Amino acid sequence: MKKLIVGLLMAVLMSAGFVATTATTANAACPYTNCKATKTHVVSAKSPKAGKLVVKAKVTSAAKAKIVGKLVITITKGGKTKKKTVAYTGSAKTVSWTGLAKGKWKVTVTFTPKSGSVYKSSSASKTVTVKAKKKKGRG
Repeated sequence: MKKLIVGLLMAVLMSAGFVATTATTANAACPYTNCKATKTHVVSAKSPKAGKLVVKAKVTSAAKAKIVGKLVITITKGGKTKKKTVAYTGSAKTVSWTGLAKGKWKVTVTFTPKSGSVYKSSSASKTVTVKAKKKKGRG
């Protein structure tokens, strides 16, 4: 009878929010206990011509399993941000933008592994200068 009363009392207190239980927070990033670290590389980020930016990125790991997930490549300058997302299947990926303003742009590449993967997320950044349009001479 005592156990029944104590159980009912605990149920009432828990539902009212007076008593809480502790538990670890959920982490969906890697469901395994021995997750593998990854390293994201901005292989190259260059402006081949005025207003254009080409970014090449790859992800590496010491583990042998194929790295699969997505790459989010973000470029920012001042308050302006542009973003592209591409599927990553183990080989370097290249993305490009046109119509950009001249000046320094910050390139950030973020890797997010496929759900259920043994790999961890990673990111890398680099600053690159986008070329200005050449001024036509007066003649």
